Amino acid sequence: MAWGHYEVSNSFVEGQFSDAEVENEDETDVQLEAQVEAAMFNPPLYKQRYERVAKILREKRIKSVVDFGCAECFFIKYLKNINPELEKIIGVDIDGALLRDKRFLTM
Repeated sequence: MAWGHYEVSNSFVEGQFSDAEVENEDETDVQLEAQVEAAMFNPPLYKQRYERVAKILREKRIKSVVDFGCAECFFIKYLKNINPELEKIIGVDIDGALLRDKRFLTM
């Protein structure tokens, strides 16, 4: 169970929600954010950030990277594909279970 709050008629109600309820809300937020971002930025802002960081890594000839808050490891996968000269990429996230699930996808 996760603790949180939700808004009802402009007032906040605190309570306990199931992990599934929290996860579904997070997925909806991510989808909405992606739609808004796509409407405002072309290419999407995350791609612009990825490309800029990759360019800096190449220019500075950096060989090791730590991605704090790596979550789904999308940036790590991007770096592996775009910067093969990187010798070490480390992902750090508060969700240990997520990292264990994703570790084989990034090898």
